[in-house]
Amino acid sequence: MNEEWWEQPVCWLCDFWWLLLILLVAALAMFFTRGYWMPALFPVPSPTPTRVETLGTGDVQITLIWNSTNDLDLWVTDPQGTLIFYRNPTSASGGRLDVDANAGCRNLTSQPVENIYWPSGGAPRGSYVVAVNYFQQCNDVAATPFTVRVLVDGRVQTFSGSVSTVGETQEIYRFER
Repeated sequence: MNEEWWEQPVCWLCDFWWLLLILLVAALAMFFTRGYWMPALFPVPSPTPTRVETLGTGDVQITLIWNSTNDLDLWVTDPQGTLIFYRNPTSASGGRLDVDANAGCRNLTSQPVENIYWPSGGAPRGSYVVAVNYFQQCNDVAATPFTVRVLVDGRVQTFSGSVSTVGETQEIYRFER
């Protein structure tokens, strides 16, 4: 047979199996050692380790506290059916979200707090619904335990829970005022 060089069959896998093996070992080594080399190449800004200075308070105050840099959101539905949260921080009933920590994974703190309140003499009568939403995982592990403190007319109640999936919303408490 008088075959030219370009007519000879080529088996890349047969001829270069050793190169594929080296690439596979290198990729696995990079994956399993990423905790050592990734922080040097892609530093994560260290979060501010402080709680918020002053929270609004009044007849009704609901406060969400957690200890991670993840973005949790406090949701409160007022007696008029208005949902107060980061996209709607005030309501016609006088409710107000005055602190929104770790919003959009910016200005991170490892001791965040969110607070919704009605000033003294301003909270309407009726049914309120308190919920916590896991909005975004920023840097920490997914599961995020939290505490919700509810102050209604001088009486305080505390509730604990945990969210583990982005998009998860947990109803925490319903109350009448």
